[in-house]
Order: sequence, then C-alpha cells, then structure tokens
Amino acid sequence: MTDGDENGDDTYAGVCALCGALSRFSCADPIRARSSYRCEHCGATLCERGIAQVLLDLYDHAHASLTGAVAYGGLAHLRVMEAGTGRELGGLLRTLRRSLGVRRDEVAGWENFGSTLQRRALASGSLDVVVTQDVLDQASDAPLALREIKRALRFGGTHVFTTPALANVSMDDSRVDPADELTSEGCRTCLVSELARSGMRTTIHYADAANARRRQAVVLASRKAG
Repeated sequence: MTDGDENGDDTYAGVCALCGALSRFSCADPIRARSSYRCEHCGATLCERGIAQVLLDLYDHAHASLTGAVAYGGLAHLRVMEAGTGRELGGLLRTLRRSLGVRRDEVAGWENFGSTLQRRALASGSLDVVVTQDVLDQASDAPLALREIKRALRFGGTHVFTTPALANVSMDDSRVDPADELTSEGCRTCLVSELARSGMRTTIHYADAANARRRQAVVLASRKAG
C-alpha cells in the first residue's frame, strides 16, 4: 500500500466493498476526495464504497461485497429506498426487487427532497433501509426530510447517508462538534443532535479514519429506535 509520497501522490490498494475486486484507489482530486479514489474496476467512489461497507456491516456478514450480497440474495428481504446515489451504487440497489428510488429530476432538484417525500406519503414503517448520498445538505427543509424518513422506516430500520457538510466530523458523547453543523439554507441545527432528539440512534463511520484526506468520506447510520 502507498499512503502518499513526497510528490503528493495518494494511492492505496484494497478490496472494493461495492464490486469485491482487488483494486488500487488513487485520489484524482484532493479537493473532492470524497468523490475520488474510484475503484479501477467498477468506478465506485470512496463515499459509495463507504456506504456499501456500512450496508454489509449492518445486513450481510456473509459476503465481502455489496454486489455479492445482492447477487446471492443477502439483501432480498430488505425494503430499500435510495436517493442521490451514484451510478454504480444506485444501479446496484435498484436491482433489488423491493427497492424504491427517488430521482433528482422527480424532485426538481434536491432542495425539494423533503416536500417530495411528504407528497409521496409512504406508509409509516414501510421501509427497512433508506440510503441518501449528499442530498440532505441540498434540501431546503432538511428537518422535514428527516422526519419523513424516520416515519417511513420501521422500528429498527436505518437511514444510511452521507453529506459533505459533515466531512471530517468527530464524535463526542453522540454529539457532533458545533463547527460541523449542517449549514444548508433553512437548516442550521446540528444534524446528529437533531437525529438523537428525534429518537434516531446515529453512529459515524469512516472509510479511513487514520488518513486525513480519506477521513472526509463520512457515512452516518441512523437507526430508528423501537
């Protein structure tokens, strides 16, 4: 593994949690590291692989990749809704028989994500998992989106998500540092504290907590307590 040399290179080797291939991951854009480090086989970004790993940790310990878990039915029992996921991750999730998707064009931009969920009127407790990738920071009413997601999840269901507003977030007694507040228009509250107050138990996962650049890829998993 190479973890950066004197020329600023940042490349490492590992198994892709999305496709399962042994790959090398290189940072093509240090400013947007979360969306870089693509798998040389499937093209999954660091954030997508982080989400895939969290889903495996939560729901399928039998397979080394999300592709394997889907192919062999490890996630077939789950009712999943996804929004904002990249081509590789979203395409895989949408192959699940019980999967729902929310398209950006359907909501006329992610700023309307909360009201779109409200209009959909998903049945309470009808979902096992909601996966959103970099959507909440663009929503004009993120608290509304969170309330709708919580309502649609069954007890014990999980919202797995990423947001650039919480890159490099730290955890202290289940509280996010004030400097890492979600600052999208219409939502100034501390995201994890908001989730905790609403009864969601949130854990923070890093693609690589030891590497400062790759630490930007933060995945949060909020479980609806029951």
